[in-house]
Amino acid sequence: MADAVTATTVQDGPKKAVIYCTNTSDGTGESAVVKVDVSALASLQDGTACTGVRIEKITFTNVGMGVKLLGTPPLTLLRRNFRRITQTP
Repeated sequence: MADAVTATTVQDGPKKAVIYCTNTSDGTGESAVVKVDVSALASLQDGTACTGVRIEKITFTNVGMGVKLLGTPPLTLLRRNFRRITQTP
């Protein structure tokens, strides 16, 4: 079984995007999966294209796996107070 990966856009406005990402894994992991494509996000009201994002919140649940944020160019995280919800099987 391969990983089942989704990225659902819940909200995409000129100043805020909310994206719900899932991965149901067989344990082999994802490889180079794009979750958020900045160039595909909504433009500002004046038509200016989105050229960058700031991650405000990440909430995740996992069992026996980790979460790694990758970006191009490499991401700079200003705060690392992400909330982790643990779940026992």
